Amino acid sequence: MSLWKKIGLGVVAALAVLFLVPGGWKFLLVLLAVTVFGVFLWWQWFQDSSPPNRDPAPPHGSRWDDRTERWR
Repeated sequence: MSLWKKIGLGVVAALAVLFLVPGGWKFLLVLLAVTVFGVFLWWQWFQDSSPPNRDPAPPHGSRWDDRTERWR
């Protein structure tokens, strides 16, 4: 089954819950909030797991000075 078919079935199921189940909008709202919070937590973990860029690239045409241990 393709991704678009799965998304379509999910939308149809959500609409069915919304219109056929009394109070279904509350369930969908909670489901949406949990999904958004999960994506937020994943994004925070993803940013924290990437290595920080503490050593910027030297300017173009510069060379390392052993005396001062800096780029010139």
